[in-house]
Parts: sequence; structure tokens; C-alpha cells
Amino acid sequence: MTGGAGCFTTTRASGGRVWQARRHAERLVRDARLLGLGELDLASCLRELDALAAVTRDGARTIVRLEVRRDDGGSLRLVGSQRAWSDDPPCWRAATSALVHPGATPTSRAKSTERALYAAALEAARAVGADEALLFDAAGCLVEGARTNLVVA
Repeated sequence: MTGGAGCFTTTRASGGRVWQARRHAERLVRDARLLGLGELDLASCLRELDALAAVTRDGARTIVRLEVRRDDGGSLRLVGSQRAWSDDPPCWRAATSALVHPGATPTSRAKSTERALYAAALEAARAVGADEALLFDAAGCLVEGARTNLVVA
């Protein structure tokens, strides 16, 4: 695979099914378009997610990741992977990151494979015993977590 931004989705699978598979596939199609990667076939995304979930038909649980990138020839490729599903801790600790989030951009809605900022923030948070890093923009507004979604009520 070539360098450059791709997009991805990550979700849980159990009982032979990916949780909200259609929603994840639709996000991949949207994000590929938003990042200028081109048009992605929704049915292909759904088939790949289904194939990744097949290992859970015997009652196993897994986390699946489906990534979209251009290969060396310039064609769009779906690359699936799995990792162990571990239960989250009952109580999370978060640390404020010293790294500044760039804030909203035309492509910030996309779940991009360019993750260096998030990886560095999460590494620093884990070094102080936290599970998550909270990222703020230059104005001091909370933007997102390094590995989680945030809902502030």
C-alpha cells in the first residue's frame, strides 16, 4: 500500500455480525469521498465486514477494522483486520493532552488513517496512568479523545 491518508472504521463483532455494519460501511464510503480517494462500493464494504465477522459465528467476539487506501497502482483497496475484544475498564481515567488539536477542517469528519497526533497524545496519557487523552484546540475548546468519542451534556 502507498502512503497518504486513507480512512477506516473499527467496531465490535459477535454472533457472526458486525455491530451496525451498514452504518460503518456508509461512513467508509462517505469518508473515502471526503478525503478524495474516490468512489467506494457500499456492497463491497458490507461483504468485507461480513467476512471479518465470520470468525465470531461460534460465539467468539472480536474487534474488526476495515481500512480504505490506494494501492501502488492507484486502485482503492479494502484491508480488513481483527484484534482481540477486551472489556473496557469500569472506570476510565483521562489526561489533558499538551498537544494541540488542529480543530475543524474540511476533512475533519473523516476517520483518517493519519493518526500521529492521537498516538502521541495517547502514549503520553498512558505514561501517567490514564486510559485516554483529551485533545483541545488552540482556543482551549475540547475537540475529542485520542481513542474514544466524547459526549458532553
